[in-house]
Amino acid sequence: MIKEIKRRDSDNNKLKKAFERFDFLLSEIEQKEIPIELLDEFNRKISILNNFGADDKKMIRSINKTYEEFLYLLRRKVKITKKGYYESNWQLIGLSFGLPIGALISAYTDKLAFFAIGLPIGMAIGMVIGMIKDKKAKDENRQIRIEEY
Repeated sequence: MIKEIKRRDSDNNKLKKAFERFDFLLSEIEQKEIPIELLDEFNRKISILNNFGADDKKMIRSINKTYEEFLYLLRRKVKITKKGYYESNWQLIGLSFGLPIGALISAYTDKLAFFAIGLPIGMAIGMVIGMIKDKKAKDENRQIRIEEY
């Protein structure tokens, strides 16, 4: 079982949103099968946050940093990703492959104008690969729905 984060009484809307976002992540994590070692690490980090006595600005920064650490650990240790993770990553990878495609088309046609045509082609290929990987992750219940604020 994962610990809850202690909320502070504050009028700071950014702090309230950070707490809401973190609570939502914790509720999503609880619905997945997570190894006990990873849960222990999460609980340790939550204990550190609960004992953090700094001002609101530093608390927001600490909550956001811990949030990102949790996402990283989920992705690396148990292959759980947020919705759309693979699509956005593969879109960028596709762009990098699109550049040589555009160079080949440009060299083959002897028209420099076709150099940029490879970028959208590569991006589309990357998006398709990413969507396939996201669908596979969803089918295997390795995806959490994170609502970005």
